[in-house]
Amino acid sequence: MTGYAIFQIEITNPEEYKNYVAKASGLVAKYGGEYLVRGGDYECVEGEWKLPRTVVVKFPSYEKALEFYNSEEYKPVRQIRLDNSVGNVIIIKKTKNKEEIMEKEVLVIVDLKEGKLEKFMGWMQSDEGMSVRK
Repeated sequence: MTGYAIFQIEITNPEEYKNYVAKASGLVAKYGGEYLVRGGDYECVEGEWKLPRTVVVKFPSYEKALEFYNSEEYKPVRQIRLDNSVGNVIIIKKTKNKEEIMEKEVLVIVDLKEGKLEKFMGWMQSDEGMSVRK
């Protein structure tokens, strides 16, 4: 399941923060990440959005996003960000879409007698295994 790293940041030292951007970009790519949002104009339409920069990175999986964030390679790079900005970071898992939820194996047996439905039985695979639906 896709994972996202979402950063909400206020840069306190722009010159040094450029080093973070340069080094983090290569690591994001190495872990299969793709930048979806990197700053940009925004309008807070509800509540408070206290920090001015938002970065959203999409990873192939939730586990890959955590692997990136916790990697030994990222630790010194992360420290550059921490030393030159304030912010919040979350790693979040994508929810299943309708197609993923409905994607199950189904077996249906219909017994017709003289063209009329006599008996219907169906089995549907769930995360717990096959279950009978009558």
